Amino acid sequence: MIGTWRAACASFRLSSQILRGQYRGVGTSCCHLSKLLMRNIKESPAKRMVSITWKDNTTDVYPYIYLRDNCQCPECFFKDSNQRLVDVVRDVDIKVKPSRVELSEDGTNLSITWPDGHVTVLDADFLSKKRLPSEAELKGRVCTDVTTRKVELWGSEFKKYIPRMKFHDILNNEAVEFEFLNSLYRYGLALVTDMPIQEGQVEKLGDRIGYLRMTTYG
Repeated sequence: MIGTWRAACASFRLSSQILRGQYRGVGTSCCHLSKLLMRNIKESPAKRMVSITWKDNTTDVYPYIYLRDNCQCPECFFKDSNQRLVDVVRDVDIKVKPSRVELSEDGTNLSITWPDGHVTVLDADFLSKKRLPSEAELKGRVCTDVTTRKVELWGSEFKKYIPRMKFHDILNNEAVEFEFLNSLYRYGLALVTDMPIQEGQVEKLGDRIGYLRMTTYG
């Protein structure tokens, strides 16, 4: 009898906890969704961008080319590996302007029709996560905010100073290998010279500095 009573009490406590958790979840979800709903949009063809005003009256700006580059349809994006399938630099005009931009009635989706007939549909959650920082947010931002060592930004003048390392030196000299990796980290770029012409050499270098995985880019 006592065992049955204890079991009933435990079941009641568990049910209450689950119910409270469900209500908390619903409340949190509703608040989250209400914040991510879009209230209206405004196009600026001259600036080639669209402004989105959210339900909380904040506004974010998205360039047309940025929206095209972030299309999530199966033709443009492979979700399993988080990779783009379209070379936006080669295949899309950087000055592209949509023929139509529409906001869904419930404010959850933005639909963009491009001149070639392609349609991009982006939901509010994605657009909120992909918002661009404002000028005020960019002021004072430094690379040390996200890295332990500063990376270096560069322009066209950098072509005279691109780090160069010989293939065999990278494989056989740890100091050169470190400099190679450090250049990739600091500049995002390094040139490997004196590469053997046999097949498999790039793979050999890749195995040396990391691990290889299949990509849509070959």
